[in-house]
Amino acid sequence: MFAQLFRDASFAVINRPMETQHFHVRYLSEELVRRTQKNNAYSLRSFARDLDITSSWLSEVLNGKKGMSEDKAGIMATSLGLSSVERKLFQLSVKAAHARSRKDRLLAQKELSNFEQGKSSLQKMSVDGFQPFSEWYFLPLLEMSELTECEHTPEWFAKKLNLSVTLTTDALKRLIAGKQMIYENGKFHASHTESSTTFDIPSAAIKKFHQQMMSQAERALTEQPVQQREFTNMTLAFEGDRVEDAQRFIRKFQQEFAEQFYPDKAQQKDSVYQLSIQFFRLDQKGN
Repeated sequence: MFAQLFRDASFAVINRPMETQHFHVRYLSEELVRRTQKNNAYSLRSFARDLDITSSWLSEVLNGKKGMSEDKAGIMATSLGLSSVERKLFQLSVKAAHARSRKDRLLAQKELSNFEQGKSSLQKMSVDGFQPFSEWYFLPLLEMSELTECEHTPEWFAKKLNLSVTLTTDALKRLIAGKQMIYENGKFHASHTESSTTFDIPSAAIKKFHQQMMSQAERALTEQPVQQREFTNMTLAFEGDRVEDAQRFIRKFQQEFAEQFYPDKAQQKDSVYQLSIQFFRLDQKGN
């Protein structure tokens, strides 16, 4: 069924069942399908160009005939704009499959297994999957459950977010029903350590979320002291055909920011912050 989506004759359709594929191969395959469905003119050759590799090499990787080094996996993860968790899985998958020594492959396989179990976790949400949780307060509720001082009651969450107890209780119930949150032993906690939505797909739900977060930013601008916030702006003349390069750079920064300031096990988490980056065109597009 994939053959109709790929316009490159050099691409051989993957015949192995998806569940037997390594994570890095599966991710590349699914990303190629996503981009091709988005743009009928997109092809394997286009994908290889965007990853700065040859189409023949990429075809062999997708078919399990070619491996890659850890360094190459890191470069490719950056080009793909992977999150910190996806990047870790991608590199471990490559090492587990292609490390030169059997010992290194076995160690990587064990680490990959432990990582996947501990992060049962990694969640790539579809636009439809995100829609029920697109109100601005759903994500803060998930993050607040990690705070050291969390009292794990609807009343505590409501007070911290300046929401009604009724609204907060309903939101917690929806998160649990939607398998985004778990309540056990008297405590709430997120079902996944990291979630992300798809990129570059128009969505009313995602637009609404961003609009609400911008309203929260406007409130913070007037109410929070400068020592507790950071607002900066840059206006620049720009080459319009480099937008995708800028997007990849921003996503790479987000990944590095998360790795620096959002470790899996922080000693003390006493606050929830929102990082928003805005990059958009100010002038009107001419003919």
